[in-house]
Amino acid sequence: MSPSITRTYLQPAVVSLLLLGGLPLSASASEAESLPANVVSSPAPDYPDPDIQVASLEEEPYPVHMVISKPVDADRKRLEELKAAMEQDDSEEAFAPGLRCPGEDAQRYRKRVSVAGFALETRTQASMGNLFSAEHEMPAMLYQHLLTSGEVQPYFVPGRQMYASLDSAPTFSRSDNRLEKFSGLSREMGVQFVISGVIRTVAVADEDTWGTSTLNTIRRTLRERNKTRHFAVDLAVHDGFSGRVVMEKRYATSGEWTPGLTENVGFGTAEFAATPYGEAVENLISKISGDIVDTLDCQPLLVRITEADGRRLVLDAGVKSGLKPGDSLRLLRSSSSWSRHGAPPELRDTGVDVVLSQVTLDSVRGSIDQEVGMINIQPGDYAVIW
Repeated sequence: MSPSITRTYLQPAVVSLLLLGGLPLSASASEAESLPANVVSSPAPDYPDPDIQVASLEEEPYPVHMVISKPVDADRKRLEELKAAMEQDDSEEAFAPGLRCPGEDAQRYRKRVSVAGFALETRTQASMGNLFSAEHEMPAMLYQHLLTSGEVQPYFVPGRQMYASLDSAPTFSRSDNRLEKFSGLSREMGVQFVISGVIRTVAVADEDTWGTSTLNTIRRTLRERNKTRHFAVDLAVHDGFSGRVVMEKRYATSGEWTPGLTENVGFGTAEFAATPYGEAVENLISKISGDIVDTLDCQPLLVRITEADGRRLVLDAGVKSGLKPGDSLRLLRSSSSWSRHGAPPELRDTGVDVVLSQVTLDSVRGSIDQEVGMINIQPGDYAVIW
């Protein structure tokens, strides 16, 4: 029989104790006797082969399966702080952008705006003068007016019409036109607002004026005809984050349509602009542009956070936004819930401001007075300035 030795089986809790400043793992037999009750000692088993040499624990200890732990005081404190922050979020109402005019800071900044394609409700009305391109050219004219204003950062996406059905398109009489699809386009293009709409009419006032009958011909000869042509558009501006409407209105105008019955004029062309009707449409679009600018002036500037490390943040904005070093923005934490599947995330005010230190062509950098982890701010959250 091989010589008897003492083998010590250490339970995980004791191993943790030993590793964190207690007894060394190579404890001798005499030291093991003084260990707590959860340390079990037993004689070594018999070995059939007498040539097997068993080393002492001091030379080559038997392997011990251990669970190693470490102090968690610092981590626990951080987790408790994060828990407190989330509990405070739950007890407060979500941040909701809204109007705060006049005289607020946000008016100094240029928001990003996407101009989507506009649908033409009754295409047969466009036959006279070949105005089918109004679906593209009307929002293109609006984009140019917004760009010339210098008050916003417009982007033109004519291939994106926001309404699968004209019945679901915005009308001036509907009270809630919240559409979650606008959030997707907003995130895709990095814009804060989405402009869309439907051209309701480009019809002539009196179709008989353009008839080919003898009576119509006589009327045209005697100038007894009504050559008025109408234009009307339902327009909506959606907050790209929440999908809520921030502006909705029907605009309408009319003017004399002077080209002949078969002339191929086109919408937005030089020939179109030379007509009284084209001039009226141009003036209307200029007014629409001005109304949009005035509305967005009263909205906060909401900027997405793209990087968060330590005390430093990078925001998805640039020189064109009008932000400058020294500007201060409030940090907002974004949170989603399975119970609100498909809905935009809610924003929670952290009460912490980021102060900008650098503005480049396509990014803005700033810092806060604490670690971003302490307030649970990460890429995908937002910063806002009113």
